[in-house]
Amino acid sequence: MKRFLFYLLSALPFISAAQSNFHKGYVVTNNNDTLKGYVNYRERSVSPSSVQFKSRPDSKAETFTLKQSSAYTVDGLEKFRRFTVDISMSSGTITNLSIGADSSSTRDTVFLNVIQEGDNVTLYLYKDKVKNRFYISDKDMAVPLELVYERFLDPEEPTRIVTVGKYKGQLMDLIIKYKAGTIADSEKIRRVKYDEADLTKIVALINKKEVIQSTYSRTRFFAGTGLSISKTAYRGENDLANAGAENKSSVSPILTAGVDLFANPAIGKLIYRVELSLVQSKNDISTTTSTQAQAILTHTFDQYTAMIVPQLIYNVYNTNPLKIFLGAGFAMNISKYSNNRSSRYNSFRNETTVTEKQIALEAFNTAFPLRVGAVFNKRIEFSAIYTPVTSITNYNLFNIGVQRYTVGLNYLFGK
Repeated sequence: MKRFLFYLLSALPFISAAQSNFHKGYVVTNNNDTLKGYVNYRERSVSPSSVQFKSRPDSKAETFTLKQSSAYTVDGLEKFRRFTVDISMSSGTITNLSIGADSSSTRDTVFLNVIQEGDNVTLYLYKDKVKNRFYISDKDMAVPLELVYERFLDPEEPTRIVTVGKYKGQLMDLIIKYKAGTIADSEKIRRVKYDEADLTKIVALINKKEVIQSTYSRTRFFAGTGLSISKTAYRGENDLANAGAENKSSVSPILTAGVDLFANPAIGKLIYRVELSLVQSKNDISTTTSTQAQAILTHTFDQYTAMIVPQLIYNVYNTNPLKIFLGAGFAMNISKYSNNRSSRYNSFRNETTVTEKQIALEAFNTAFPLRVGAVFNKRIEFSAIYTPVTSITNYNLFNIGVQRYTVGLNYLFGK
């Protein structure tokens, strides 16, 4: 299986590089010409600076930069418009907050993502490596204004974070201007968060329209089964750790279930997964020595494990008929043991001494599993998982490690 994983991982960069995701849409040029065709829809962490376009599905892709295009749309998925705007540069991460307010800004020409538009106002989003920023414009504005949200460290008490939500006042001004909502609705401004969901609700209120719900579900459940192949071995200063020790592999079924959360459900490339697995293994380690009093040493035990695994999955090849993915996670393993026996065969006396629970086995341990696999027709998921050696003991001079390979088959529920 190691060889299979190696070859598949080697091929994945080439598979990923060859893939595109063109959907029906259009590009607006600087001459205000609308070019209808197909636009490459991509999952991204920052706002785009260019767009790929095809006039037909089989034609060669053209790239339109910010200097060549004033807007583009992917039908039913996303819309961008070009503006020259002021961009605040204060840090958005807690570890890089300034001491005192940071009012620095830059002016640049960028694509703003249209989040919601209506008769009165339009909400936009701009993302770069510094932070996410929301912009708003109404029918009297030629250029959108940033909704200002600031966080900084108090100069007099640097361990305290000061939050200034100027965006709430900006939204309140627009509510008053367009006589939108009721007094109770106006009170919501005090609690509105600086995120897409909350701001979209307020903008819908100002536009006197309902929030358009996405047709894509952000979550997906799955369940399945598979085969687990594990091998247990001693390492360190112990007779069972010698080169001649025999470590028998344990093959057993595994049951899995869990939930996926999509970073962008319309694309489905990046997935946050939480998985629960149940597995049993029967472990057998033995060795022979030149000493008659312990001619044969054996340690056997049964292990029952529940594994809770938060993980990240990325579809390097992503189409509806076939998806190929990589994944990595952090496994929290809770184990129960039985039949934990250590035996010593004395060849001189021809007798065997068996000791129960001579070796203390840990009920909790962690691991870092790696996963590759494929999804067929958005329903059937096949995966191969490698879990490096994980210690299940807590001794100074030696330990017992478990290495696991798993092949699994899951059924994916939902759309």
